[in-house]
Amino acid sequence: MTRAGATADQIQHPINLGIMLGATTAPARRRRRPVPSPLWRDLPTRARRTVEDQIGPVLGSDPIVGGLMPGLAARLHLAGGRTMFAKACPPGQPGAARLLAREAWAAGSLPPQVPAPALRAAADAEGWAVLVFDHVPGRDADLAPESPDLPRVLAAVARLGEVAAPAGAPPVAGHAQVLLGAARRVLAECPLPEPQRDVCETALARFDGSVLAGSALLHYDLHPGNLRRGEDGSLWLLDWAFACAGAPWVELALLGPRLIEAGHAPARAQALLAGLPAWNGAPFGAADGLVAAWTLFRWGRALRGPDAGRAGRLRAAEAGLAWLGADQAAGESAHPGR
Repeated sequence: MTRAGATADQIQHPINLGIMLGATTAPARRRRRPVPSPLWRDLPTRARRTVEDQIGPVLGSDPIVGGLMPGLAARLHLAGGRTMFAKACPPGQPGAARLLAREAWAAGSLPPQVPAPALRAAADAEGWAVLVFDHVPGRDADLAPESPDLPRVLAAVARLGEVAAPAGAPPVAGHAQVLLGAARRVLAECPLPEPQRDVCETALARFDGSVLAGSALLHYDLHPGNLRRGEDGSLWLLDWAFACAGAPWVELALLGPRLIEAGHAPARAQALLAGLPAWNGAPFGAADGLVAAWTLFRWGRALRGPDAGRAGRLRAAEAGLAWLGADQAAGESAHPGR
């Protein structure tokens, strides 16, 4: 039994948060009609010319849909059959603009052994921020059980844990503070059923943020959309807007719920991570505390965030709860961060 009196079966098999989400989100905020994403031709002439001065004339473009950030995402077609990927943030989006600025910094600072597309052009004109990268033809990596992509992803994450963060990389503690602050607000303001609330509160109560510190390079946001399987079988890590420095096990802890979301049982997800050297460096309680904050952040965004990302964040939150519930129900964990 947990301190709230919940059974192990209740923890491991939480209620459908999707049903609860539909029942509780209507009063939380007023829904707005989605704003159509801009096209390449919608960017200011000066911004487009600044980019073309760096990469050559853009002959055509195809919008890419499905992202969560406001602004442009498009493939740019250039002379000689070349293709590049552009992202741009419109005026009035300071948060997105900061992320683009961090991504531009990361692109110029990542060590050469990191498999990240090169930044080829940047522009800042009339309030628009624009970045253009090499385009990687391929698809999102598949993290599902038995997927041939999975060993490549785990190997890439293991190698990343051995790479030192470049000078100027912010400490991961800053990102963690955002998660922890959001987690506390969710616990105080948002509906979350027992025993899921109990599981999260228990994990957060014993979490010490100082254990996140380290010198390894962290991507901090690895999920299938940021893991690109190239047509030649290569694996690329995309979207480095949250690049930071920290303990290498942090990357693995944040990947754990993504494995569950892809179809792995919690015990299997933990076993996969236990096969990576960095996992053994997670202090007692650290991984679960971080996952609890990560989970509550996504539950809050599913409840109150933009419509476009709510379903995905709900799935992520349910995966995080499955991870935490399996740990508490077992009483001991297959990983040292329990």
